[in-house]
Amino acid sequence: MYPKRFNGPFVVFLIISILLLATTFSGCISDPGKAKILEIKKGSPAEENGLKKGMIINYISYGEGDNSTTETVERYDEVGEIISSLPPGELITLGVHYEKEDLVFENIELAGNSDQKGYLGIETGPSSGLILSVNHVIVYFFVIITISILIFLTSAVEKWIDRRKNEADR
Repeated sequence: MYPKRFNGPFVVFLIISILLLATTFSGCISDPGKAKILEIKKGSPAEENGLKKGMIINYISYGEGDNSTTETVERYDEVGEIISSLPPGELITLGVHYEKEDLVFENIELAGNSDQKGYLGIETGPSSGLILSVNHVIVYFFVIITISILIFLTSAVEKWIDRRKNEADR
């Protein structure tokens, strides 16, 4: 049983709603978003080829002829995975979106890092802070409604038990 000042379904509902919102806005329940270039290292292949902060990476192509591959970038963390899976000296093509334009940067030669993996010299992050889909909103709604019903039923049962005890004490 809660102390009197916290008793009641509405207060508990409010607390749960605040916790769900806090979890959402802290990024725990969010879509990571497309890959936005946040930083470009000095002297890197990215800087030498004219990449800029704020560009959104849509795809990365590499290989030649029949062995060419184009990978669509869905999440910002995929860029590092793709680039580091390639050897130094590999030529890549980047498709980016920048200032309402789709641009293509071809023949970017990857440098090597200390692990002998491909290195472009960029740091990426999510293109937007929080993206709540309709599915997220529906799930939150049903979770809050379900918890509210459970809290209401618990409160009703507690009141019923208290009435029974009071009747028995008379």
